[in-house]
Amino acid sequence: MRFVLKGLFGLGLMFAALSSPLLAQESDYPRTITDSLGAETVINSADRIFVVHQITSSLVSALGAYDRVVGRTRFVDDPKEDVESVPEIGTYSELEAEGILSVEPDLVLIVDRHLGLSGGNLSVVEQLREAGVAVLVLPQDGLLARHGGVYELDIMQEFVQLTADALALDERGAEIVARMESEAEEASQIAAGSEPSRVLALGAFSVGGKMFAQGPGSPYDLVIRMAGAQNVAAELGPEAFHELTPEGLVALEPDVIVVGERIFNELSDTDPMSVFLSLPGVADTPAAQNEAFYLAPVTVVYGSTPHLAAAALDLAKVLYPDGEGN
Repeated sequence: MRFVLKGLFGLGLMFAALSSPLLAQESDYPRTITDSLGAETVINSADRIFVVHQITSSLVSALGAYDRVVGRTRFVDDPKEDVESVPEIGTYSELEAEGILSVEPDLVLIVDRHLGLSGGNLSVVEQLREAGVAVLVLPQDGLLARHGGVYELDIMQEFVQLTADALALDERGAEIVARMESEAEEASQIAAGSEPSRVLALGAFSVGGKMFAQGPGSPYDLVIRMAGAQNVAAELGPEAFHELTPEGLVALEPDVIVVGERIFNELSDTDPMSVFLSLPGVADTPAAQNEAFYLAPVTVVYGSTPHLAAAALDLAKVLYPDGEGN
């Protein structure tokens, strides 16, 4: 096996074949959006959208509706071609009511996890609703709790459909949900009959030596499992993140190491691979000996996005090149 820095490229373009949608018609609203946990949100219009995090940004982009986005929080920077002209206002951990209201959104999209990051976020949401702005809260933590803290494909599919329904793009949402199901099934077929590869996903690392593995409660874990591989970090326990010592890294014996593209490139402007291999323990793994490293884009790192099934399919094709349908 040899695929140095094979990347999950092109995921931001996976829905490019969809034509750019028109603004929703007045006859499409008002509409009540109900998630599977029973929470209801009444939306009167979705012509002007504010996205609070990379997750909600990727959902709107996948639906081909980024021309409706009038604001975003800082660090929402992907897909670059969509976000460059959109104003940055506050951060997802510290929302700014006045700034958000200044761009006159009809709809704010946020994930439940980000409501509790600061005491102010809940009050900001209340201010927005009092000002007549609909706030759709996507229940990531609520759905994770239903699955025992483990990511599953239906969480991402519900996020797509909820967002599509809010934007009056119901059919487009259903199309993407079906495509995700098809990609997951194809990945499973490719991996069928093969010995599962031992894969380790590193969510964070530093030259100073700290390194974190992505465990069962992480989105990487879902990608690895859908690709028919074994997430070796699960051997450390059920938590989403595990700090690794160099000895612990070597003991996991990963055949393949998956690294986030952004944090990998931050290691060096000129030669990030050399710096990565110099991190304690990395060079002593089977992955390093096989030169089996895999770059994952930001759309996988952030979790509940519509791109995880495509990422799993791409990973399965690399791990099992002789698999059925590959």
